Amino acid sequence: MSTLDAQLLTLSSMLTRDVVGRFLPRFAGADVRVSRLFLVALAAVIYVVVLLEPASIYSMAGFAFSGYVTLVPVLYLGLRWRRMNASGAIASLVAGTLALLLAFLELLPAPGGILPVVWGLGAAIVGAVVGSLAEEAARARLKRPLPTAARERVMGPIEAVFDRP
Repeated sequence: MSTLDAQLLTLSSMLTRDVVGRFLPRFAGADVRVSRLFLVALAAVIYVVVLLEPASIYSMAGFAFSGYVTLVPVLYLGLRWRRMNASGAIASLVAGTLALLLAFLELLPAPGGILPVVWGLGAAIVGAVVGSLAEEAARARLKRPLPTAARERVMGPIEAVFDRP
């Protein structure tokens, strides 16, 4: 239960801060109400899905785990690879999710019985690298430097902690 309620709270917070605050500023003062309404609506949708398509806890956990794994390249490469950028993150999320869905729908082969998560993780890694390098190439053609000042301001203290000998 704690995982589900954390996911619901995270989604409602993201909606109110990133979507409502940015695109619907007239509702910006009603963050708590909008968040609660979205939380109830999302919980109702989840409840209906569970009633219509019952599944074992193992299959639900496997599906959720697969979705989380596709986020790993964005998190890891975002922290450790200096060339990772927003285009790479978006490409990673799109490619990983698309490959995962295609694998779950059995539109991608499963040689040797590999799980769909393998396709999702592989596509997410490829998407991150290709997306990041494509943006770098586009910026090089435009002769604009990469915006590193903001990254250094945010990541400098984190890297100082983790790169200690």
